[in-house]
Amino acid sequence: MECVVYEERSGRSETVECGLDDEACRLVLKRLRGLGDGEFGWVRLVDPAEGELVQLAEELGLHPLAVEDAVQARQLPKRERIGDVLAVALKTLWYVEEEAAVETGELMLFVGPRYVLTVRHGEHGSGS
Repeated sequence: MECVVYEERSGRSETVECGLDDEACRLVLKRLRGLGDGEFGWVRLVDPAEGELVQLAEELGLHPLAVEDAVQARQLPKRERIGDVLAVALKTLWYVEEEAAVETGELMLFVGPRYVLTVRHGEHGSGS
């Protein structure tokens, strides 16, 4: 998991990469819950385990059905508003030149009042 908190006034950002069981992560989640005016958080997960996503969703107050969609990773592109959070499911595509093939993945975005959570399943096309 990677989390970045941006501060508009100072133009600063702080980035923390951690697992949900790390002490650093607990501090980041606490920081996300207390974001103030002019602050914005972005949390990025790649192929998360269900437990990770459920725990993070609880911290951010996400609806369980939206979390279930993000865990399943077999959603059709869609958008829906659940309370003050916009949930968007997108398909990703990239061309694999060596195989002359197109591969797919999925990106789920949760846009809240002061944060964005992105959940990616599959590669992003760079081979890493």
